[in-house]
Amino acid sequence: MSRPLLRKSAASLLDQVALSGLNFVIGLILIRWVSKADYGLYTTLFAAGILATTFLDALIGTSVTTLSARLPAHERLGYAARALRLHLLASLGLGLLFALSAIALLAEAHLPTPELLSTSAAFGAYVVTLGAREFCRTAHFIDGQPGNVLQIDAVFVLATLLAGLALAQLGAPSLAEVLTTLAAANLLASARPVWRLVQLRLQARADLPPNPPAPLRQGSSAALLRQLWPLSRWALPGALIGWLCNYSYLYFAGALLGLTASADLNAARILLIPIGLMGVAWSRVARPMAGQLIAQQEWSGLSRLARQSLLGIEGVTWLYVLLLGLAFPWLASHLLGDKYRNVEPLLWLWGVYFSINAARTIGTTWLAAFGAFKPLFWLSLGSFGVLCAALAWLMPRHGAAGAIMALILIEALELIVSWAWLLPRARKAMQAAGDPR
Repeated sequence: MSRPLLRKSAASLLDQVALSGLNFVIGLILIRWVSKADYGLYTTLFAAGILATTFLDALIGTSVTTLSARLPAHERLGYAARALRLHLLASLGLGLLFALSAIALLAEAHLPTPELLSTSAAFGAYVVTLGAREFCRTAHFIDGQPGNVLQIDAVFVLATLLAGLALAQLGAPSLAEVLTTLAAANLLASARPVWRLVQLRLQARADLPPNPPAPLRQGSSAALLRQLWPLSRWALPGALIGWLCNYSYLYFAGALLGLTASADLNAARILLIPIGLMGVAWSRVARPMAGQLIAQQEWSGLSRLARQSLLGIEGVTWLYVLLLGLAFPWLASHLLGDKYRNVEPLLWLWGVYFSINAARTIGTTWLAAFGAFKPLFWLSLGSFGVLCAALAWLMPRHGAAGAIMALILIEALELIVSWAWLLPRARKAMQAAGDPR
C-alpha cells in the first residue's frame, strides 16, 4: 500500500482491532454463560443493530463522504458537521422503530414481560447511541484523521470493559444489561466529538462566504437531505439489500434449523471478526482517498491503490485463517467449550468467504467512490434473489454449512460483476462526460 494509506490504515486497523477484541470478548462471555438459543437471540439483535447503522450510513454517511471529496481538505469536516442534526434525528427515529420491532421478536422467544420490555428498551437506546458514535467516526474519516476515530473507540472500549467487570461481580449478565452497557459506553464515547461537531457547524455558519458552492450552503435538515438524496436514493436500498445478503442467513438459519444453528454459524464467524473488521478499517480510510483520485481522474493511481490493497488484505486474511485453523483445538477447549466443537468445518468455509469478500469489497468501495449507487443497488437486488434461492436449496441439504456456501456464491458473483463490468462502465461514463468533479 502507499505510505499515506498504510499509515492511516494502521491507525484504523488498530481501532478495528480494539473493537474486534471487544466484540470477541462479549461473544465468548455469552457463548460460555448462556444457552445456544439465547446466544442465537443475541446474534439476531446484533445483526439488527448493524442494519440500523447500515441504513444511517447509506442515507447520510456515504453521500456526505462522496460529496465532501469535491471540497478542499479544510472544508470537509465542517461539511460533515452540517449533517449531524439530520443524522441524530434519523438515529432517534430508528431507535424507536427497532425497540418496537424487538418487542415482537422477543415475544416469539417467549421471554417474560419484564425482561422483554427492558431488553427492547435497552436495544432501542443502543441503536440511538451507536448511530451517534458511528457518525462521529465517519466525520473524522472524511477529515482524514483515523487517529481521532481511534480516540473515540478507545473511550468506548474502556467504558464497556469497566462496566462489564462491574456486571461480572454480580453474576452472569442478562441480555438487557449487556445492551445497556453498550449504549452507555456509546454515549460516553460520542459526547465530546458530537459537541465538537456542533461547534464546527456554528463556526461554519458564521464563516460562510457570500456565494458558497452547493455542498456548503446552509439550510434545514430537510434541505440537506434533498441535497444528499440524488446519491442516497440508490445507496439506501442498495445498502439495505446488501445487509440482507450479508446477514439474512441468520434469520434463514433460525427459521429452517433453529436458533442453535444461528449460534453455531456465529460462533465460527466470531473467530474471524478481525478479518472482517480489517476490511472495514481499510474501506473507511480508502473510500475518501479513492474519491479524491477519481475526482482528479488519476486512474493509474487508483489502479495502483487497488493492487496494493488487494495484496495486503488477501495476504493477512489467509495467514490469519491458517493460524486460526492450527489453533482451533486449543480454542475449542479453552474458549468455545464442548458445545461448539462441531464448528471447525464452518471455520474453513468462513475463511473462503472472507478471502473473496476482501477482493469484492475493494470493487464496491471504488463504485461507491464513483457515486455509482444505482448499479450497486441493482447488483445487490440481483444478488439477494440468488441468495434466497441458494439458501433455500443448500441449507436443507448441508445444514449450517449450506448457509456459508450460499454466501460464498454471492460474494463470487458480485466480485466478477463489479470488476468485469460495473467499474469499467463507471470509468468510461466519467471520461465521456468530461466531469472533473
